[in-house]
Amino acid sequence: PFSCCDELVQPLPKKEPKKEQVAHFAMERTGLQGSGLLGGNAFERGPALCLTATDKENRVGGLGLRLQPCDNSFDTFGSKVPNNTSPELRAAQTFVLDPSGTVQSLGKWLCIRRMRCGNKFLYDLGRCDGPGYSAVFQVDSPLSSSIDNLSPLGHLFHAVKRQRCITCGPYVLKERCLTRGEKFPSAQEANTCGEMWQAKPGWSRMPTTYVGDDVANGRRSVEESYDGVYDRLVGSDDTADMAGLMATDFDGICGSYMTDGSTMDSIFYLHRLV
Repeated sequence: PFSCCDELVQPLPKKEPKKEQVAHFAMERTGLQGSGLLGGNAFERGPALCLTATDKENRVGGLGLRLQPCDNSFDTFGSKVPNNTSPELRAAQTFVLDPSGTVQSLGKWLCIRRMRCGNKFLYDLGRCDGPGYSAVFQVDSPLSSSIDNLSPLGHLFHAVKRQRCITCGPYVLKERCLTRGEKFPSAQEANTCGEMWQAKPGWSRMPTTYVGDDVANGRRSVEESYDGVYDRLVGSDDTADMAGLMATDFDGICGSYMTDGSTMDSIFYLHRLV
């Protein structure tokens, strides 16, 4: 069927998709007072404290998180602690940002989770596919260095990618579901902040049977979210105002040392390491 001049057409070689380099970051928490956003008179430059993974298992099956003086091998916003550097410390303070908004530890590839222990909540490191809820972090950026004028940048991964920064921030770091008022986000709900929840049959939007805006939009009502008397007593707190990340007291919570904190005090700088 072929003539003398026919040639077999060879398919073009497939191009391998370009692999995006994974960026490593250290996460320095300054808080509002140490961020420089309150002006020179109120500025207190304290020691640089970075989010640090521990190597001890906690009481909820994960590894603890805490704030420790940052390794001296990279620039920080706060003051450096002399002679504070080691490969182990740098690795424990190195995190990888995922496009989904989660934050993973280097090497072990564990996600930062928000876990309940008793009547308190903690942040630790655990398997990204559960058990537990992998926290999703979003950030706001102060415009003109003013905490009163914030610009939302979306997930942490997209913020640093868009800004192409070496030292990124300051950012107001907040957990996505808590910002939306969902006090008990769950991994079983596919990180939808409770929007798959359904009320009991029989409700409608008529005044006599209406169950509220949250439930109508597929979110658990505040009352339904409470697990007991303690939750009902503290349920009046505005969850969105406590969507930040802060250190616990010296004793920690069930083996970890990070917990929910004031959103406006959850100020972080991110330092690109790779």
